[in-house]
Amino acid sequence: MLKKLFLLCAVLFTAATAMAQVETITINFTPGAGGEASIKYMGINGNEELNKLVPIFIKASGWLKQVSSSADFDLRGVANSTTCEYIVSVGGAGETRGRVTFSNPREGAKKVVDAVLAVIFPKENVKELCQSKIAFCVDTGANRRNIYTCDIAGGDVQKLTDFNSLCVEPTWSPDATSIGYTKYTNSSTSILETRLNPLSTRVLTSFPGLNVGVSFSPDFKRIAFVGSFEKTVELYVKDIGSKSQTRLTKGYAVEASPCWNPAGDIICYVSNEGGRVPKLFTVNLAAKTRTRLNTVGSEAATPDWSVNNKIVYSAKVNGSYKLAVNDMTGAEAPRIVSSAEGEWESPSWAPDGRHVVCARTSGGKTALYIVDTISGNARLLLQTKNRLMMPSWSPKAVR
Repeated sequence: MLKKLFLLCAVLFTAATAMAQVETITINFTPGAGGEASIKYMGINGNEELNKLVPIFIKASGWLKQVSSSADFDLRGVANSTTCEYIVSVGGAGETRGRVTFSNPREGAKKVVDAVLAVIFPKENVKELCQSKIAFCVDTGANRRNIYTCDIAGGDVQKLTDFNSLCVEPTWSPDATSIGYTKYTNSSTSILETRLNPLSTRVLTSFPGLNVGVSFSPDFKRIAFVGSFEKTVELYVKDIGSKSQTRLTKGYAVEASPCWNPAGDIICYVSNEGGRVPKLFTVNLAAKTRTRLNTVGSEAATPDWSVNNKIVYSAKVNGSYKLAVNDMTGAEAPRIVSSAEGEWESPSWAPDGRHVVCARTSGGKTALYIVDTISGNARLLLQTKNRLMMPSWSPKAVR
């Protein structure tokens, strides 16, 4: 036993010494049409559980394709129970190395892959992608729906709320420290915010009538929501600190699902203004001007605005809902990104502005999927015996 331990220590020492002598280089990699870099994973010695988890997050990231032979990059490393030193090799062009610390192997695997993504894609919004989380709703009984979270590989599932009522439409705060949502009871609705660490809950709005569809502004100072306390269903913005609020719409149209642009000066929302079917509109908060967007399909619902200025939404095409994207920079025409069978609803952007999580209903079952808006490929994230819906992807790492 002592001999085996000595040999293991010798191997780790030799590998770590080799890492210390590695030349660090700047990598300028341009992915192909599929938007992925191929990577050969050569293993991380010293922590077997972390070693097994790294390939899971390589795949889950959506930016890397693991191969067994010639690759754009090689990844190897050594680790103990709290630290991992890794090397990313670039063919014959050199290597770069780094170190991450962690409290458990799953966290360590996420940090390793995040570090690799940052090395390979320095100009993309991939920072701490694997450490982000997804909130979603689960039907937990008759008239009971609660909010859970999971990581981007569908693991580390945790229950956030435990109410004997309906909790819906979760949305992350811009700093990923809390989740806002609507709570329904038999007699009222209210918008709550639950902070994750330490766990605490406060009421954001609880006016008579509807209080739904909360969305935090990028500066975390305001919320957009839909209320009916002035007799009609309207879109509002409320200052979280002063509690003052401004009505943005007026009339008999029904509004829903507001979301903010990255600058925090425009809100996209759903309305049946001018007709009976839902369409997407924007409102400029300074000018108070509203604009109807040119969208795919006969209906549009549940929009979400990305960090790179794109809006994803559910578009009704030939009788079923598909995912579609509008590039608000004008670089691309509105397009469908999911054409597979089923109803694709409630999309939410990943922090990278490339992937979205959504709910897909097919064959009587509703599960969570992640869709690559570049390739159109979709992968199953999470499916249980209970219905899963209304996912929301955190804008950054969740601590």
